[in-house]
Amino acid sequence: MNGETTYKPNYTVVDDGQIAKPNIETETNNQTKKAAVPLKSKIEFAPSEIELISSKRHKLRLFDPKGIYTFRHIEVSYYQSFLHVLSMCISLFLIVSFYRAIITGSHQFVSGMGDVNSLNTLDMLFIGFIALYGFIKVKRAIFIRVAKFHIRYKLALLANAFNLIILNHVKLLIILLAFSLLMILGNYPEKLFKMNFDLIESGVMSDTQFILMCFFSNMIVIQALKYCGKGEVE
Repeated sequence: MNGETTYKPNYTVVDDGQIAKPNIETETNNQTKKAAVPLKSKIEFAPSEIELISSKRHKLRLFDPKGIYTFRHIEVSYYQSFLHVLSMCISLFLIVSFYRAIITGSHQFVSGMGDVNSLNTLDMLFIGFIALYGFIKVKRAIFIRVAKFHIRYKLALLANAFNLIILNHVKLLIILLAFSLLMILGNYPEKLFKMNFDLIESGVMSDTQFILMCFFSNMIVIQALKYCGKGEVE
């Protein structure tokens, strides 16, 4: 009532001396700590190392699907693609001929019984797994796109996979044959060499060899087709 308002201002008076000032010392310490962090030194390659890496990148691969996948962004030349197609045709012919021989050889004519199929459940599972797994991996590889030369990459990957299957099966057959001969010569040293082969082709030795063949053959196919379908999905 004395001329002064009863409402107080809704702001706070701040003293200029109390305004927070930036802590220059703290910022300096932070910058010093950042500068103290050691920077990662760049790896320097010798000329011989660079030449070795370059040769690995452009190397012709016929039995190395892992190498094709590792250097999948390196363009495959047309000359290498020609060799890939040629080797893949040979490998596919050998694979189809091998399984055809197993299927046709299982049909035997027995007097009084007629045509008899000697394939058992294990044989059918072995052949069925190889066919199904191979079909799935090849189908996945078809839909993979890597860079602009994805067709040549697919040819190289499939060719190396099939070639590796043939190479490892040849090694497996040699190892199993040598192991069987050593076992027979150790147990029957008096038998002739021709009779030793007869023991390998029939009897307990033949059944054991076939079981080992099925197991290791599956491992070979799985390992060879491991990288088929890997890459950048289109």
